Amino acid sequence: MRRPRGEDVGAGLDGEESFFYGCTMTDAVIDNLSQTANNVTEDGQVLPVVGFSAMTQGTQADYDLVGGIHEDYVNALPDRLLQFCTLLDGDYSGYKISRGAHGLQTATRAEADGADEEMIVTALLHDIGDVLAPESHGAFIAAILKPYVREECVWVADKHPVFQYAYYGQYVGVDPELRAMYRGHPYYESCLQFCEKWDQASFDPHYPTRDLAYFAPMVHRVFAAPRYQPWGNFKQPGA
Repeated sequence: MRRPRGEDVGAGLDGEESFFYGCTMTDAVIDNLSQTANNVTEDGQVLPVVGFSAMTQGTQADYDLVGGIHEDYVNALPDRLLQFCTLLDGDYSGYKISRGAHGLQTATRAEADGADEEMIVTALLHDIGDVLAPESHGAFIAAILKPYVREECVWVADKHPVFQYAYYGQYVGVDPELRAMYRGHPYYESCLQFCEKWDQASFDPHYPTRDLAYFAPMVHRVFAAPRYQPWGNFKQPGA
């Protein structure tokens, strides 16, 4: 499916379909976005919900309930990320391969060069922000990765869009040497190599590329626990 022109994007809000990087969202789907809790299972079981309508009214029991559900949600993050990767599979962006295939190829090249799992997963996911944060996709994936991978990987993920300008900046009115602002940073060379050897080279439809199922166990291992930030919405630092 073609990538729509600007005037087509979001047409489904008034028309029949909304385009989403090669996917479509019908009005029926949009209309089904409910404002109430989806707490009734398919077999009719009613799941508990909190008793408050504003967070200032919450009790210990309320937050114990929400905290437990949140933990389950966090534990399911690897599966959601893998599912999100499929949204990039088969999209049209003008390249010879889809964004999904680009991520797979980047990760394949990283593994072939001896990168560890944290960097391979960073390579796999580095462009998933193109869907929801097309103008800041580096920061998008960096925020997701931050609790789970070392600082080097987070920095590379965050800054790789700037480093990528070295290959096409002259064609879009951006200084190809914009990355020079980071020269001297401890992870400058790492990002340089990430882009030169893996990212910018991974648009080859003939390169032997691993499939998503191959990388799925790595994603599950890397996102098994927030080793680099062991706190969150329901945990104190150091707890």
